[in-house]
Parts: sequence; C-alpha cells; structure tokens
Amino acid sequence: MRLLLTLTAIHLLAACKPSPTASQACATNDDCKDGLVCVRAECVDPGGAACNDRTGCTDGLHCCSGVCTVGNCCAADFECPEGYCEASACQAGTRPACSETEPCASGRCLQSVGLCYECIYSDDCPTTDLICSPNHTCIPATAGCTVASCADQGLICAPEQGACRPCLSTAECGDRICSEDGTCRACTGSESCGTGRSCSNGRCTNDAGTACTTSADCGDQYCNPSTHRCAPCALPSECGSGRTCLSGVCIADDPDCSTDGDCNPPSIICRAQRCEPGCTEVSCASGQICSPTTGRCIVTSTGTLALGQACNSHEACISNVCWPTLDEGDQLQLSCSQSCIRHDDCPSNFVCYELGDGNLCVPKSLFPGLPLNVVPGQSCSGNFINTNCMTGYCNTTTQKCMETCGRNADCHDLSAELACVSRWPVGSDTNGDNMLSRDETLSLTQLCHVPYGSLAINAPCTAHDDCGSGYCAQTPDYTLETRCAAPCCSPLDCDPSRPVCKPLWAWDGVREQAGELPYSFQKVCLWAEYGGQRNVGELCNSDAECKSEICVAGPSGQKRCTHTCCTNRECADYDWALSCRPPFVGDHSVADANFLEITRSLGRKSSSTTITTPIDAITTLCMPR
Repeated sequence: MRLLLTLTAIHLLAACKPSPTASQACATNDDCKDGLVCVRAECVDPGGAACNDRTGCTDGLHCCSGVCTVGNCCAADFECPEGYCEASACQAGTRPACSETEPCASGRCLQSVGLCYECIYSDDCPTTDLICSPNHTCIPATAGCTVASCADQGLICAPEQGACRPCLSTAECGDRICSEDGTCRACTGSESCGTGRSCSNGRCTNDAGTACTTSADCGDQYCNPSTHRCAPCALPSECGSGRTCLSGVCIADDPDCSTDGDCNPPSIICRAQRCEPGCTEVSCASGQICSPTTGRCIVTSTGTLALGQACNSHEACISNVCWPTLDEGDQLQLSCSQSCIRHDDCPSNFVCYELGDGNLCVPKSLFPGLPLNVVPGQSCSGNFINTNCMTGYCNTTTQKCMETCGRNADCHDLSAELACVSRWPVGSDTNGDNMLSRDETLSLTQLCHVPYGSLAINAPCTAHDDCGSGYCAQTPDYTLETRCAAPCCSPLDCDPSRPVCKPLWAWDGVREQAGELPYSFQKVCLWAEYGGQRNVGELCNSDAECKSEICVAGPSGQKRCTHTCCTNRECADYDWALSCRPPFVGDHSVADANFLEITRSLGRKSSSTTITTPIDAITTLCMPR
C-alpha cells in the first residue's frame, strides 16, 4: 500500500493581471514616456503588457503568466535565488517580516514562518478598507470589487477578474438562490434552496434537524445543545444576546442588516438580522463546509454515517463518499471516507491513502502494527519509505518526515524553501530519497522537498530531473517543446498560459521511445486542447465545450462542466456537486455507471505516432450529483 498525505489550508493562487490600456503608438521605448515601454507598437505599462510564449516581451522584460514583467518569471521563492516570488515574477530582496502585532502592508502574514505572502482572499488584508486584487496584492476597496458591493447587486465578486460576475450556483448566494439570469434573489420555495435548507421569509435557512455545532450554523433557529441539531426556538434565552424568539424564529431586537451585503461578507455576514462573523474551515458541523465566497456553512450532506463506518451509498455518509475496497480475502467492503491531500485533512486515527491520483482518508486500523504517528517536519530515521511517519515518507537527508502535497503552497507552512516535487522512488529497493531513473519500475507521488532541478515552471526541459518540480511535460501537441509542469489541485492553481488542471502521464514528452508506456499520472497545469467557454456547473455535451475540459455526468446522468480537486474545499460553492471524489468502478452499489466515460474525460488525447487514442485517467473531481 502506498501512503500519502493531505492538503494544507493555505490556498495560493497563480497571479494574473489585466491587460493595460494602450497610451500611444511607438516604434521603440524612446518614443514612450513616464516609464512606459513599447510592446507591439503601443506604449504600455511594463508590468502589464499582455504576452504569450510566441510574441514575447521587449528589452529584457519577461512573459510571466501572460504579462510582461521586469523580474524573471517564477511560481515559488526557490526559483528566485536573489529574491522572492510575488505576482508570478522575481522581486529583489527578502520577503517582509510580519507577526500578529505587525501585519503585512499588502498581503497575508504566514504566521508559521513570520513572512508576508500574496493575499488570496480580502480577509488576508490587514484592514477592512483593503481588498485582494486580481494580482493578489491588497489595494483600496474602491479600486476593485468587494463581496459586499457585488452582493448589493445580487452578483458574486470574482477576485481573478477584479469584477462582479453572475452567480453559478445557489451555494454562492448565501441565504438567497441563484436565479436563471445569474443574480442572487430571495427564495420563493424550499425546493430551490438545496439540500438541508428551506425557504423562510425569502431566505434559505438550515432545516430543523440539520447538524450544527453552534447556533451560528442555524440561521434564525438555534442549535440544540443536547442533540446538536438546528431547531425552532421556544424560549428567548435560546436565541442569545440581542435576539427574541417570535413564533419559533429568532429575530433581532435592533436589526443590523437584512442581507449579507449590509455587512462585510464573507468575514462578516447577516445572521437573523445581526452582523456576525462568517464561518471558518473548522467551525462548520459534520456534513457542512465553509464557503469561501459567502462565509456561510453549506450543507453538503444529510448523511449520518461517520468516517470508517460501513455504508451502502454515498448519500448515507456525512462525507458523501462511500469507498469500495477489497479485504485480505478479496471480499468487498464499503466504508465512509473523504478526499484528502495532506496528513491533516484526515482525523488523527486515519491516514491519507493514495488511490491512483486521488487520496482518501483510511482508518489506521487497516495497517495493523504500523505506528504512522510522526507528523511532517518532525524527526525520523531509516529508509525513505518509513512507517513511523504519518505520511509514510522520511527525508533521509534531513531526517524529517515529509508532507505530501498537491501544489507548492501545501509546503509553505513547513518552510518557504520547499516545493511540491513530483517524482519519488516508491516501492523500490532504494533507501535514499533521490529522484527516479527511467529503468526503475516505480510509481509516483508528490512530496514537499527542496527542488531538485534548476529550471522554473514553464521553462523548456528535456528530462524530469531538469525541473525544480521534477516534472517535464508534453501535451497534447508533440510539435511543441516539453516544459516544466506545475503541480495543481484545480484550475485555480494554474496560470492563463496553461489553464487546465488534469492528470498526465509521467513520461509524456520525455519517453525514451515513442511507444513506451507511462508509470503513473499526476495532476499538472496543461495547455488547453480546445477553446471551450462554458464555466463549471454549466450543462454540456462534450469536454471541448468546457473551460476546464471536463464534461461528465454524476449519478443523475446529467452532464456538467466540472474540474479536478484535492479536497471538498475546492467544491464548497457548488450546489450541483456531490463531493470531491474519484470515480469508482465495479458492480456494487457505489460504482459509477459511466466510469469509463469519466476516466476518458479526465485523460488527455495524444498525437503520438504510436498512441493515437485518448488516454484514460483517474483522479478526484467535483463529482456532479
């Protein structure tokens, strides 16, 4: 069995800048004023000129994430030997220091290392009058969209676009519903509110009986401390300070708000007419997940079975995942599980177990006699494959247990020097933690480690060992040169030049022979094969119609555009998605009837002269209902 670890709460997005407005015509830089440069006969901001790998940039500028930039391109600090990586470009000097008492001027303070990093959400900014811009720096709220300003229009703030956009699902709208015209509106019937919620006075509230940890989970109801379920109030004291119980509903004595837009979502939202803190990743009850868009706990399941319990359907599990396995006697076992990528995505008595290119939480009891109790970053000794480590892997150079990862940001809480490196000798006789060689019959995983190769993400390469990420990829056009690939969990981890996150053959583009079969798959940021314009959640007929290039049907049989993921966090705002899980094969109750079609959508077509059919793959994805 191969053991892997889980994904961190840090969710670092690839930076992306809008194209600037042209100022004047030019032939050379001398024709431009005020620090502008001449790019394609137009004077533009040197930090904002649009570019691609073929058009390039002028006069020493570099094309980073589709933008001409002064510094060298990068995806992580280790790619900048004399500085650090910010907005996809190397910056001179060192990262600013920060602490709880000295926050970052622009960005978020990573407390574990005491350094400033790019913001992801506006909550990362030091004051409420700042927002996180599309290039992940904190700017005045008047300079771009905010969740509150968009909520006033019934729209959603898209930080990657710096503008309000239509809603895609009811989960994005907090206590309202997403109408057909893409605006968040008051509900008119409970059927529109989704699983576990009912329409009351135009607002979607959690149903009586929905699991809760505090009354904050229950809208205008209260959380019964005996049953930990939402219930209508009966006494004024049940509603808490500043509220009164009226006809089973908690109402505010002195209302602060009527919608979330009256507060400051997602950090502050409107609960029973009072502005109160939104949810956090650890504040939601079982069967719920905190939406990073609305700051509300979204009911993802009405199941009652906990992780590890026997099940017969996905819906019976709180996690919405019923995992089929075979025991030592080859007898089918079905038990509740959940997707993971880092060790801390699973409860303490579980480990994150790799299933193809998708990890699930599995009870430690399945590994009798193995300690699996030393967390990443703590001391270990012995072989690279080490069952003392919770992840199963020990760095034999540093003698510390290693963290598994899905992207570089998963490693930053251990050290800013670490990257998510893809190639490791799993299952071999090798005792060290050196990279793979092509004559070894081995598989792959992704672990936090200092980079091996010297080449940055997207740099041309000829072998995996060339790349800091350990992954040299070719897809899908064999006339293009191979380039170092970035690991990813979802498309949000990718830049505009390689916007698709999908599993790829380990040796694509660097096989010794054209017909050589691959060892394994990994999710990496890839060139687009098609020009689809449909967003996730939209109905589709083929992969080519979707921006994500994944069009699949879940149990309902209705096909939607969806994307890859590592944990349920990437699917939190989708009321059309069941959970983050891989497709399952077989003739049991939780098998996906269209398993082969899903795996074909997850794979990539190949233009090799010897392999011409589309390639199947398995990974975790936001599985449509």
